Amino acid sequence: NGTSVRSAFQKIIENILAESPAAIAAATGVTAPAVGGFSQERIPSMAATVRLDLQTGSSELLFHSLNNKGDVTAGSSATAPDFSQRKVLARINGQNYWLRNASGSLRDALNNEIWGISSRRSSEWSSALVPWLTRMGNSDAKIAAHDLNSQLYRERIDKKLEDNSTMNTRNMGDIVGAPVLSFSNLLLTAANDGLVYIFKKDSDNKYSLQLNYMPASMPKGNGTMMQSVKTIANAGYVSGRVPHEYLLNGGIVARQTPDGERFMAGNMGQGGRGMYMLNLKALQDSQNENDIKNNVPMREFTNNSLGYTIGSPQIGRYKDSKYANGRQAVFVGSGVNNPNSDDSALFIVFPQGNGNDDITIPVPQAKGGLMQPTLVDTDYDGKIDIAYVADVYGGLYRIDL
Repeated sequence: NGTSVRSAFQKIIENILAESPAAIAAATGVTAPAVGGFSQERIPSMAATVRLDLQTGSSELLFHSLNNKGDVTAGSSATAPDFSQRKVLARINGQNYWLRNASGSLRDALNNEIWGISSRRSSEWSSALVPWLTRMGNSDAKIAAHDLNSQLYRERIDKKLEDNSTMNTRNMGDIVGAPVLSFSNLLLTAANDGLVYIFKKDSDNKYSLQLNYMPASMPKGNGTMMQSVKTIANAGYVSGRVPHEYLLNGGIVARQTPDGERFMAGNMGQGGRGMYMLNLKALQDSQNENDIKNNVPMREFTNNSLGYTIGSPQIGRYKDSKYANGRQAVFVGSGVNNPNSDDSALFIVFPQGNGNDDITIPVPQAKGGLMQPTLVDTDYDGKIDIAYVADVYGGLYRIDL
């Protein structure tokens, strides 16, 4: 019939476009190395670097062994982490879901519309997009072969590089903007496939992917971040027909509190108007999926006065009369390009709170939004006294806390 003919021609056109990429530079790593495994002499035993390929929208983490002088161990080769135990936890409309087989609560809660898919095939989100994103279930080739999907899906295959090495283009999206942090026995980063990556080191000093976290419902454009996943899955992505998409390229910080709690906070960057917080100690303490689902996601923070959160949030102890030693808080600037408001403010967000006691400090003189704050403890009591923030025009503002 006519519909089938149009669909067939559309697939042919998409295949031609996908196989005719524009000249996109294959970037090398642009992320600072992370070092860890420190000895008593404070010499690291490991360094992690990023191999980036913008032609495929992918990255590889490479772990380098360092000797007792901190030099790269002679004769050693860089190794990649293990992804075989990948688990993807998404926070969608205030609820946490394991993204895998579409059954139970996941099937009841999600649909094509939530993912921004317009398709005649009601199961496209569960049989194509989610398996493509999570790298679980149907292979890329099987997903791409289905002729009732709303688009032709991209196949990610290993790539031969100029030095004759082979790069895996399927395991990770491109890391551009987000740092790689070594924290305790964990390695933290985020990529533009919309996923936070948390790797854990075992007793043999090898790293494996412990958790992917997706702050899926963060506002982005006129929709949410998760509605842009279909863009990076399109066969024409980064080929010149579908431009590069930023889904998660904000800064990340991690902190251990005096009472032994460990958590991280991350900005969305160009991926959305918000900030997320994760309980790392809960991930280190338990491998039970219910414990991880219920305890690792702490909070996600959005606000009508919050734009795209460029740079990193900052963690410090806020002076609070109810807490003798202050209260752990995340400080985040109001960001840029907020379609809802021209207001600029510094937000003080409490990871253990429910949002009712978060603090908004307006900075009405600022123009265009506020960037990453700088926190200062003037009297060395461990609590923040002053925050400095800058707007996009270079204006500097002091906030006494």
